[in-house]
Amino acid sequence: EGVLHFQPEELLRTISVPISKDDFWESTLEFKVVLTRPRQTRLGNHLYICTVHVIDDDSFPTNKYSKDVRDMDSILEVSGVGLLL
Repeated sequence: EGVLHFQPEELLRTISVPISKDDFWESTLEFKVVLTRPRQTRLGNHLYICTVHVIDDDSFPTNKYSKDVRDMDSILEVSGVGLLL
């Protein structure tokens, strides 16, 4: 939650949202950014809200083979049983 100020003729602003880093895979996280209570302007009918999707950078189900999975040439060397352990 916060306040975002636009200068006259300014059309674009950037916001930063801190995201915690961990080593555990999680499904995609999403949240909404909603602009409300405009002053001396108006918001479009659909342009006041957006959904942000955060894609996890960890491997499923574990990071144990993450280097192998990212290297597609060596992915065949990872045993299927090993992925479950």
